[in-house]
Amino acid sequence: MKKQIYSGPTCVAVVGPENEIGQCRDSIERIVLRPGDLPPAFMRATKGYEARQSHFDRFIKSNCAFLLMLDHDMVYPEDTLERLRHHGLPYVSGYSLRRRYAPMAPIWFKPAPAGVYPYVPWTHDPETGRLHELGASGWGCVLIHREVVETVH
Repeated sequence: MKKQIYSGPTCVAVVGPENEIGQCRDSIERIVLRPGDLPPAFMRATKGYEARQSHFDRFIKSNCAFLLMLDHDMVYPEDTLERLRHHGLPYVSGYSLRRRYAPMAPIWFKPAPAGVYPYVPWTHDPETGRLHELGASGWGCVLIHREVVETVH
C-alpha cells in the first residue's frame, strides 16, 4: 500500500500574551514560506486555548492544507516549516521545552497503550534529523493537516 504524502499551503498561527520578545517575533517572521502560504497571524490572549481556537476557526475558513501553530516566546530556525512539512505527514511536532528552567523539560511524551495515563514524559535529547514516535506533545510547534482537524471536529 502506498503511503499518502500530505502537501499544500500552510496557515501560520502564533499564540501568546500581550508582551512580545523581539528576538522571538523576528525569528517567526523570518520562517521561510512557500507561495500560497499565509504569513504569521499573531493572536494575543490571556487564555491560550481561546487564541488557538480562533486560529483553528480562521484555518477552517481558509484554503490552506496545513496549520502551523507556534508559541510566541520561542526562537525558531528559518527552515522550521520546511523541516516539518518535508515529512509529508498529517501531524508533526517540533521539539520544544516547557516554560521552566529547573529542570528544563520537553513538551513531548512517550507513546502509551490506549487508555494508559498519565503519559510518561520524554526525558532524553532527541536524535537530530529523524522522526520520533510520540504519545502526545504541546502546541509550541506543531504542523497539522486539515484532514486531522476535520476528523477531530
